[in-house]
Amino acid sequence: MRGWVDLDEAAQRADVSRSTISRWISSGRLPFAEVLGRRYVKLRDLLTVERERHLSRGRPGPRLRVRDS
Repeated sequence: MRGWVDLDEAAQRADVSRSTISRWISSGRLPFAEVLGRRYVKLRDLLTVERERHLSRGRPGPRLRVRDS
């Protein structure tokens, strides 16, 4: 699934814990898809959540690590 990452990779790219990613999903901040019992998030959605998170804290921008998948 191009443009999608599992929760472990999302946590690594956003430099947060996996439980933080799960909390964002549970709260509705981060949409996800479930395939064969595994959850995946779109990189674009992850970037949006990171951008909002940093703006709310007065930081210049997200620290998301972008790589070709």
